[in-house]
Amino acid sequence: MPPFLKNHHIQVIWSKDGSLPADWTKENLTRWVKRARGDIIYSPKVAHETTHLVCSESTWTDNRDALASHQKGCERSEKLYIVSTDWLVDCLHLQKKRRESKYLWSKLSEKKAIDISSDDNDAVENPIDLLVKHTKKFVDKRDQAALEAKHAAEDAQRAEEQARERREQELAREYEARIRKENAALIRRGCRKSRNEIFSDEHRIYRDFENFPYEITLTKVDLAKNRNERVTITIYESNAEPHTYATNLNRAGTDRQPTNNILVAIGATFPVARRQFVRAFEELTHKTWEDRFAPSKAAEQTEAFDGRPFVYTPPRSGPRGLALYLEPKDDDAPAAIEGPTSDALKTTAETPIGVSVETDKAVEMIVAETVEAEGHDNTPTTDEPVSQTSEPEMNEADDKNMPSEDTGSSESENEAISAQTGHPTVDTEMTESEQAGYARSMSPAELDADVVISDEHDPEDDAESYGADGNGDLDVFEDLLSMAREQRNSQEHDMAMCKKRSTSVAPPVPHRWAAHSDTHDSGMSDSEGPGQLPPSRKRKWDDFFEGFEDSPAQ
Repeated sequence: MPPFLKNHHIQVIWSKDGSLPADWTKENLTRWVKRARGDIIYSPKVAHETTHLVCSESTWTDNRDALASHQKGCERSEKLYIVSTDWLVDCLHLQKKRRESKYLWSKLSEKKAIDISSDDNDAVENPIDLLVKHTKKFVDKRDQAALEAKHAAEDAQRAEEQARERREQELAREYEARIRKENAALIRRGCRKSRNEIFSDEHRIYRDFENFPYEITLTKVDLAKNRNERVTITIYESNAEPHTYATNLNRAGTDRQPTNNILVAIGATFPVARRQFVRAFEELTHKTWEDRFAPSKAAEQTEAFDGRPFVYTPPRSGPRGLALYLEPKDDDAPAAIEGPTSDALKTTAETPIGVSVETDKAVEMIVAETVEAEGHDNTPTTDEPVSQTSEPEMNEADDKNMPSEDTGSSESENEAISAQTGHPTVDTEMTESEQAGYARSMSPAELDADVVISDEHDPEDDAESYGADGNGDLDVFEDLLSMAREQRNSQEHDMAMCKKRSTSVAPPVPHRWAAHSDTHDSGMSDSEGPGQLPPSRKRKWDDFFEGFEDSPAQ
């Protein structure tokens, strides 16, 4: 037995109330206490060396004052515990020392007094039960049964309400616990995301003027092995002005930790961040940013998972990132369009896209030179009227390029062409009356067909549309104007040559216009020779050049 009663001097005051078991004799009790290394004293008076006084309830009640005074006298030297017999019984049965606080008679008596007073209070506080108890024998049995049934129903209803309240409280506790759990998960997820977003302190996700966030997610799924991979490409914009930009690529997926790859570091310009954004998109999806809405090609199952392209799913509604190539604008300035000639363009509130001042001055200079040269060539130097039959001089090179005048060898060819087309062929120059008669013999559809064929491609239209947009480069625009002037001079020269010499085919279109001027009101005056442009085409050229002269400098 362990020495759990060492240095304990126990004095037992025997009583005749049977508080100790029958086998607890002095011999047995002495042997048990000695085995636990304790000391036991048998005396009717309290000894000076006693540490624990074991007595019954009757002994404590009869000698309370004497024991209390003796206990106060022992407090100066050594504490004396006056305990019940249960303390010694529990210590010997459990073979270890028990605390004395639960077995002190001073506390046990106080607790018993409180219990007695509470019972008395219950008797006073429940007069209804007392009344029912004493008047029950005077109540009829049927009334008593009805009253008991009513009380039972009320008790059942009360119990049901209490059960419902307990369920509601339990559900409320479960809901609060679930909310706390979800909030904790959200906080952990936000902390993890903030750790992954390295630019989350001083930057925000860039949004264009359509409010499209440039944070796109690309996915790749392998259904056979139940794995996936996600890539998030983000353009960040600094909170401070002037704005700087950065590009980040975040990878995550099955069996891999999220990692960040900084494509463009903090402090870069928007074109640099955008270029890396588009390049990463093209490398991962095998599609350009402009073709992102096209359906993706289905990956073969035999293809390696790492080699499969990622898939981009655009938003179903709202902005879809169509303004990526627009420069970010400040609050006061409109957005500028980036392109091959962005340096030569200026944006205004009235005309967002226009021609720069340098380009406008160059065009005015070219137009002035062209108008001066054409006016010198077409305006007569004297007051004498220009003869309608006047012809430009021809050099030897032009004469060599013209077909031979030997018509004898081509008579059969002329007859075949005349039979096929239904129009006469001439070997000599036609007079004005012959030309007019020939034009009257043609149907309006044939005349319109000839006009459409002659106007099938006009370089003047290309130059006019190109210059009006203001999106072309200055050198390219000058080349277009030069080509248009050369082709215009070539057409004038061809009309002059066709007037001078006849061919084996139908008369050229300019001659038909000249011959048809009387009936179709072409607007050609008598002073205009056959070597000049028709009025409709000349008006188009004049409108083209006047458009550049009247256009304001942007």
